[in-house]
Amino acid sequence: LFPLSLTFAVAVLERTLRVLEAKQVIGSLAVLLCLLFAGLYLVQGARWTLNNSQGLNRDYNYNNKAWQQSELLVALATLPPNLRIYTNEPQGVYFHIKRPASSLPTKFSALTGQITDGFSARMAAIEKEVRQGNAVIAYFRLHGWTHFPSEDDLSRLPAQVKLKETGEGAIYGNSALRELFTP
Repeated sequence: LFPLSLTFAVAVLERTLRVLEAKQVIGSLAVLLCLLFAGLYLVQGARWTLNNSQGLNRDYNYNNKAWQQSELLVALATLPPNLRIYTNEPQGVYFHIKRPASSLPTKFSALTGQITDGFSARMAAIEKEVRQGNAVIAYFRLHGWTHFPSEDDLSRLPAQVKLKETGEGAIYGNSALRELFTP
């Protein structure tokens, strides 16, 4: 991305100089501005790289320390293979424990803000699976996604209890599954 940005900045500078038939002072200011832009871009990239290597970025980097040291993922990895996992982070679950997970339904579209049709019906179907002991819900707090059901929404579902809680989230399910989470 940086070489593309630099190429674009140089092209804009050349075009600007031709159009204005600029004097040396204007050209020097434009070059200085381009160098400042490139320097800020490099500093931001270095800061991101440093934070990422220390696990401080809270973005979709599934390889950062928060995911690598997740107690929730360790607990999910020990569940029986026939137990379905619903989560607000299915990609992260699959990336780390190589186990498929289904996404929780979204309350509204994150792109358009429009209410999602059938949200209540999908949540009721998930709740039925949880009540029957065929599924758990893993809620990760690593992101503040507002289009998924909140942790409060999940804790109010009558068919489930909090089976495990860690700093990064919780697992909800049928109370009969509690034995899977006791040491």
